[in-house]
Amino acid sequence: MARQKPAETKPAAAKKTSPPKAQAQAEAQPPAETQAEPAEKYPIRPEFWEQLFDSIPPWGDEIAAILLIVFGIVSGLSLLNISADATISTAWANALTSLFGYGSAVICLGIFALGVIILLPKLGIVIRFPTRRILALEIAFLSILALLHLAVSGSDPRTAAFLGQGGGQVGWALSAIVENSLSWSVAVTLYALLLVISMANVMGLNRTHLAGWLQATTR
Repeated sequence: MARQKPAETKPAAAKKTSPPKAQAQAEAQPPAETQAEPAEKYPIRPEFWEQLFDSIPPWGDEIAAILLIVFGIVSGLSLLNISADATISTAWANALTSLFGYGSAVICLGIFALGVIILLPKLGIVIRFPTRRILALEIAFLSILALLHLAVSGSDPRTAAFLGQGGGQVGWALSAIVENSLSWSVAVTLYALLLVISMANVMGLNRTHLAGWLQATTR
């Protein structure tokens, strides 16, 4: 009877162990720190603005109003070229007329009026002017500049703008956008409509007033 061969057993695979030096280095290495978010270099806290506004004296708005009134008067006088020898006054007048053309007089009047409006509450007079009407007034002014330049620009509107004619450089830029894209008549119609609509908003007119006026005229 043949003898059975004993089953061959494979030796168990030896566990791979890291060398003692590498293991010691791994244990000694500190865990990787999470990267901190970069902090603002010069943080401005809300308390800064509160302290800044509290540091303004109560009569600061009066000083600002008086400065605006004086600046508006000086700007208007510089446009009239009363003192031709004043270099700064002449340069300021040239800058105003080059930018706004004939509308530079409105800018001087607006600076003067802003100073008066700031000063009126100190006299017990409060004028409430909503933001919507202020925006409408600005649109009306820009429309007037464009219409002025369309009226007097002639064959060379760019030269007229730099000479301070019409609506100046601002009026030339506004009118050229529509005139070069469409036509002169379309530009005049567009800015005239903008002027009428914005002035109606400034005066507080709405659809109800317009409907009542139309009914009154048709009777």
